[in-house]
Amino acid sequence: MADALLLTTCAAALEAMEECGYLAGDVEPAALVTAVGAVDRGGGVFHALNSQFRHKLTPAGRRTCRAVCQQGHDLFFTPPRRWHDAVCSLIGARCYLASRSWAVARSPLVSIASSNVGKGHRELPEWPRILEGILQQAKQRRWNLLLVEGTTFYTELHSASLLVDVPTTWLNLPLQQESLAGWLERCTAMLEERTSRFERDSPMDPLFVSPLVVGDALPAQSPLSGRDLLATTLADLVVAIHVRRGGRVEYALHQRLADQRFPPGSVWMRVPPADSRYPRGAAPIDAWLERGAVGWWLGRQETAAAWSAPELAACTTVARRLGEPVGSARRVRPQQVAARAPDACPESAGQPQWLVHCTRGTNGPKQSASLVTLSEAWNGTMPMAIDPLQNLALICRQGRLRANASLLRTSVACVCFSAVDLRELIARRRFRSHLGRWDWEPYGVLISRQQLERLGGRPVIYGDQDEFQRLPKMLRPFFQAVGKQGQWREEKEWRVCGDVDLQKLPWDSVHLFVHRKWEALRMARLSPWPVLWLED
Repeated sequence: MADALLLTTCAAALEAMEECGYLAGDVEPAALVTAVGAVDRGGGVFHALNSQFRHKLTPAGRRTCRAVCQQGHDLFFTPPRRWHDAVCSLIGARCYLASRSWAVARSPLVSIASSNVGKGHRELPEWPRILEGILQQAKQRRWNLLLVEGTTFYTELHSASLLVDVPTTWLNLPLQQESLAGWLERCTAMLEERTSRFERDSPMDPLFVSPLVVGDALPAQSPLSGRDLLATTLADLVVAIHVRRGGRVEYALHQRLADQRFPPGSVWMRVPPADSRYPRGAAPIDAWLERGAVGWWLGRQETAAAWSAPELAACTTVARRLGEPVGSARRVRPQQVAARAPDACPESAGQPQWLVHCTRGTNGPKQSASLVTLSEAWNGTMPMAIDPLQNLALICRQGRLRANASLLRTSVACVCFSAVDLRELIARRRFRSHLGRWDWEPYGVLISRQQLERLGGRPVIYGDQDEFQRLPKMLRPFFQAVGKQGQWREEKEWRVCGDVDLQKLPWDSVHLFVHRKWEALRMARLSPWPVLWLED
């Protein structure tokens, strides 16, 4: 950064500190810049103020400087890298509140860049194995992963930080229309109080990036749209998984590759296998290699073993007394428990005796998948692409229906059911283009309504936004909007909060159902519960 711009940034930061009530006297920008340059061990502005300008600090300023430094963080006027001029030319002059380990570059800061690959990442079904390969490289090469909330694969990489021993840094962006003083006060308070949810839930170190210190906002870049540019610019190395033509990630990588002040070979671009298809809109790899990117691909040693369904060996059934849980079973002679589904499920006092839960197919684990599911995908113990029948086999193996909140109004995860008769429900199914899937599939689980009621299950409450606001908090997870034409009432939905552990239910209160007879005969070899088929 040019000396004049550095002094201007320093002067703006000092003015912001005065607004925050941290400084009681004037500090010359040139003197502070010199003092920061003399600080060793990765120290920055707060370290210099606390050691050489302590008499200029207010009691609040001393407390803040001490607290931030004790957390291992400091304030910097420029990225502590040789190519800081290139960084400033792309994202402008900014201040950074970051860990001192960033300043001494103990580990390379690595950003994982990717354009959107569709809902549930369905355009890149092998994504778990790709991330697994990256995580293996991160452990071997001692990378520090730079994560930005809202970018593709953020949730999965955040979950990975809880499963594997890879250091991670969370890039915190400035709020819209936030002043430098407001940013400084907000970020120092987060470090002082340690109240950030990211610091509570994971070992991620925060890296706070300030608003622009000099000039207006970058053209067509808001804090929301500039996150890809900030991540790819501040990283020491960018590992790109998929880049869509005309997207923000492509723009950010072009800018980095075009500036020769960045280290050569600091952009890695994934080379898809010869037998795989490019995700929609992907740019050819040759064009990136010509610009200076380095190609990378998953070697065999980085690829998990292919998933295979559980072995369908000898048919066995189990003898139980009615009402006993699955765990109390005793193995007896080989036998299959499978039958054709009845034309109509029985009712009692006008209420259905059985509620329907349909399984769906996915192209790999969902974004909201549990850590157990993600771990299974990375370790190769579950398939990359799961059809509804395979999903039902996984439910048999795990013995539970897992809850999620991806399409619900609240954050409380639930398992959803329908009180519509099974055959009627499947007959009326439609393809929902906005979700990219069928609303119902001819595979799933039937559970006794009486048993679900004992688990706290109940019908959803249909209504509009006003009715939602009037509901007590404990009932809000059971709310469902009626839809523009009231169409969602037809589903007669029920919900249970949290997972449903099938193994704790009486054996005769759970049935599986599949589409074809041959599927039922095979599933009966895996299932501890009876299996019904819909069509011969």
